[in-house]
Amino acid sequence: MASGFCRTRGDSALTATHTGTSYAACFRTNIDRLFPDLPPDTAWASGASDQRIFILRRHRLTVAVSNETDHPMELAALNHAIASAIAAWA
Repeated sequence: MASGFCRTRGDSALTATHTGTSYAACFRTNIDRLFPDLPPDTAWASGASDQRIFILRRHRLTVAVSNETDHPMELAALNHAIASAIAAWA
């Protein structure tokens, strides 16, 4: 499991949901290298419908990714796309 921290409001939910009144925002670090091409100090969060937010501290960039649950996100492709964007930005 990735290292991280969570902040919750309402019920003590650990994951975001479309239904109910629970809200959760959990950020994880990339220390476990789930995204091997991104820096270890990257913080990321996963939300409803597999939406993701990446905070690339060293590069002073934030990446927001929207997705529909009907089409599962391919994490290896996401890793490569963000790493390519970082390289182009630098």
